[in-house]
Amino acid sequence: MNPDSAVLLRPPPSLAFLVFTLTFSHAMSVGSMMVLPAIAPVVAAEYGIDPSLVGYHISVVSIGLIVSLVLFASLSRRLGSARTAQIGQCLVAAGMLCAVLPSVGFLLPGSLVIGLGFGLLAPPASVLMMRFSPPARRNLVFSIQQTSVPLGGVIAALASPAIAVNFGWRWAFIYAVVMLGMAIVLLQLGRTSGRSAHATGRRGRQRAAYAGPSTSKTLLLAHWYTLCMQSCHSGSAAASAAINQRRDRNAGHFGTPFPRP
Repeated sequence: MNPDSAVLLRPPPSLAFLVFTLTFSHAMSVGSMMVLPAIAPVVAAEYGIDPSLVGYHISVVSIGLIVSLVLFASLSRRLGSARTAQIGQCLVAAGMLCAVLPSVGFLLPGSLVIGLGFGLLAPPASVLMMRFSPPARRNLVFSIQQTSVPLGGVIAALASPAIAVNFGWRWAFIYAVVMLGMAIVLLQLGRTSGRSAHATGRRGRQRAAYAGPSTSKTLLLAHWYTLCMQSCHSGSAAASAAINQRRDRNAGHFGTPFPRP
C-alpha cells in the first residue's frame, strides 16, 4: 500500500477530538502567558525588582498579540490552520524558554514572542471549528473552546505557584513548555488525520469556512475582550500584592500573620 492510499484510509478527526485539542492547546497558551503574573513575587525577589512591574509583561504580550493579529491573521490560508496553530504554540514555547534565561533583560523579549505566538492561535481555531463543526452545534463548539481562556488562567494559578515554591520558578516555565509540546503533538495527530477529509473532496466545506469572515472577526473580538479582562485582573492582583507587601514592610510587621497594634 502506498503512502497516499494510507492517508486516504485514515478517518477524519472527530468533533470531540477537535474540540478537546483546540481547547487544550489554547488553555496551555493562556496558562503560559499567566505563569509570570502567578509567580511574580518569586521572580521579583530573585532579580531584586518590584513585583508590580509584572504589568509590563501583560502590556508587551498584548503588543505582540496585536501585531500578530494585524500582520499574520491570514497565515492559515497559506500554511493551513493546524500548521499555523503549531507555529503559534512553538513561538509561545520559545518565549517561555527565553524568559528562563538567567537575566531580567530576557523577560520582556520573551513576553513579546509569547504575544506573537498567541496571536496566531485564534484565526486557525475559528477556521477549524467552522470547517468541521455541524451548524446545529457550532455555537456550542465555539463556546466550549472559549472556556480555554479562563481555564488556562486557573491552571496557571494552581500549578505555577506550587511548582515555583517546591522546585524553583524556572520549572514552572518548563512545565508550561512541556504542556505546549503536548498540544503541538495533538495538533499534529489531528492534522495527519484531517488530510483524508481534504483528499476525499470535502473542499467545499473549506471554502464555506473561509466564506464567513464575520464569524471569525466576532470570535477574535470576543477572544480579545476576554483576554484583556483576564490580563487586567492578573496585573491588578499582582500590583495589589506588591503594594500590600511594601506597606507591611514599611509598617515593620512584614512576615507576621496579623498586623501589630
